[in-house]
Amino acid sequence: MSGHVFIYFMFMLSTVVQSDDSLKSAAPDTAKAQFEAIVKQHDENLRVYGAKIKAARISETEFNDKEFEKAADEYTTKVGHTSERAIELARVFPNEPTAIDALCFVLHTSKVGPGKHSEMAVDVLSDKHVVSKEAGRACHALVTFTHLPAAESFIRQVLQGNPSQDEQGRACLALARYLRYQAS
Repeated sequence: MSGHVFIYFMFMLSTVVQSDDSLKSAAPDTAKAQFEAIVKQHDENLRVYGAKIKAARISETEFNDKEFEKAADEYTTKVGHTSERAIELARVFPNEPTAIDALCFVLHTSKVGPGKHSEMAVDVLSDKHVVSKEAGRACHALVTFTHLPAAESFIRQVLQGNPSQDEQGRACLALARYLRYQAS
């Protein structure tokens, strides 16, 4: 039951916000519009998941385990699909600012699993975004990914190889937090 409670709290803490106005103003073939559509789909998936969790609640502290598991499995599958779309977007448009947004989205929504989406996102970051103007933001998204050696490697690559002192500073702070988290 504690796993159920964790998933429920992850749902409650998820805070991806999507503006309908920004989606209408962007052309459907742009990276930004595609990313906004992915986020909008994720938000809808999250809304449906919340409704199913609410329906599975028996009392303040009890859930219908079968319905809860079904809702959690469906939501996890949908997170996998939106993560795959976001990773593909970052691969197709590596020079767009939206690429880092898409990869950070994957890190925030997929977290540690059950799939390999976070690991795939780190691989794309390492391949294409070490010298990006937004690399420091990606480093901060990786602070808790101590289970992925590639996460620390990317942070160190940004610290050593990014031409921007600001991004190097962000990577330095992220590395300190990463190592502190790893030690605890």
